[in-house]
Amino acid sequence: MNQPTSNNQEIISVSEVNSLAKGILERDLSNIWIQGEISSFTAHSSGHWYFTIKDKNSSLSCVMFKFENQNILFEPKVGDELILNGNVGIYAPTGKYQFNVKHIEVFGEGALLKAYEELKKKLEYEGLFEASNKKDFPTMPKSIAVITSETGAVLRDIVTVLRRRSPTLVVTLIESQVQGRDADKFIVQAIKTANKRKDFDLIILARGGGSIEDLWCFNMESVAREIFKSRLPIVSAIGHETDFTISDFVADLRAPTPSAAAELISENHFNLPDSLERITNEIIKIISNKINYIDDNVKNLLKLIRHPGDKLRETTQQIDNYEMRIKNSLMNLILKKQRFRARDIHLKILLSSN
Repeated sequence: MNQPTSNNQEIISVSEVNSLAKGILERDLSNIWIQGEISSFTAHSSGHWYFTIKDKNSSLSCVMFKFENQNILFEPKVGDELILNGNVGIYAPTGKYQFNVKHIEVFGEGALLKAYEELKKKLEYEGLFEASNKKDFPTMPKSIAVITSETGAVLRDIVTVLRRRSPTLVVTLIESQVQGRDADKFIVQAIKTANKRKDFDLIILARGGGSIEDLWCFNMESVAREIFKSRLPIVSAIGHETDFTISDFVADLRAPTPSAAAELISENHFNLPDSLERITNEIIKIISNKINYIDDNVKNLLKLIRHPGDKLRETTQQIDNYEMRIKNSLMNLILKKQRFRARDIHLKILLSSN
């Protein structure tokens, strides 16, 4: 109970002062944005972050509890220039006021873009982007792994395209976080899991569009190196057509969208009926040409090999000719004999008359 002073002034406790101050601060300084540079940072084993931000003239203690920071893409470090959203409050046991952080952003995109360019330059120098290191894709894949979130439109879009273009293709989801501070760890593990399977022909790594912060896990060095080490060829299908991540450069193939990735890997399946028709027509043409060639050869041979009846008739005619020649020869012999006989008689008559 509060006791009045000698001059009838009410006396309140320390706790009450802190409670009143806390109420005033949280009411008047809530949902505000502060810009500052981190001068100290501690990630407690509880998962909470305790840090101090400063400007040229002042500093401010900050706390960001685990349930608030688990969706932040990065862990801040000393020297980072940040924009913080939250409310000013008082930690009653010590009476110190602090900023309770709800959201963190890097000041501008400059810092993220700088980190992006530095990693890109590093990996390019090491040869991770070289075309000679890209793995070949199977012409007719039978089974694929899709690494993405279980929720959202990405998986549905991929499956819809593949069912229409290649209904026999087996699609297996390997669920992974694709946004948030620990998403890179989940993606790395998902790639490892897919490579342990013997039935997969390739991997689609997919996510829908978003800001540079949303897509930042695909710009992490750990993800890039795991993509490079993958035994299976990987299609990177991150964001929209204008979004480029480090994963896109390292992957064996980059697709502008998840749906486009599905179309690319099913192209040969989709064109198979046309290919079969084209091949069938080519085979028919080849066989037809061969038949025509054989037919022409047979006709030419038939011209050289006459019908047996023709040969028989020719032989019969030859026999007839031989027979006529023999008869003629006999007649000639008879005539000659008759002439000789007549001559002999004539000579005898002449001799007797003398």
